[in-house]
Amino acid sequence: MDIRCAPYATYGTQALSDAALIALDSRRACLLGNHGVIALGQHLSAALGLAGEVENLAQQYLLSLLGGTPRLLDAAEMLHVVEKFKNYGQGRPSSPDDPGGHDGHDGQPGAELRFGGVTRRLDTPGPPDR
Repeated sequence: MDIRCAPYATYGTQALSDAALIALDSRRACLLGNHGVIALGQHLSAALGLAGEVENLAQQYLLSLLGGTPRLLDAAEMLHVVEKFKNYGQGRPSSPDDPGGHDGHDGQPGAELRFGGVTRRLDTPGPPDR
């Protein structure tokens, strides 16, 4: 997701308004330098949900910087991920490029998911192991 960030301008000024409109061109959300997020939606709950998503992505990006330069996905991989995400969690059958099916693992006993210092066995219920 490419989220534009408008340059800083003093709150309540025409300059800030103009910068926001440029950053929002053909978009539903943007960041305002040193201010925060602006999000648009058909109704308040849609705008609020989008604002929360942008804030979450910003937090994830900042946290990923702690480990060095994050690996950004190229445009082709982003399109692939977006397409796969359309069926995420819907129990669809496996496909040739996703032999593990909808849950992203091979279903074999002992399969694990590791992220940072947390390990989660995929074939057992309960909290992650540390």
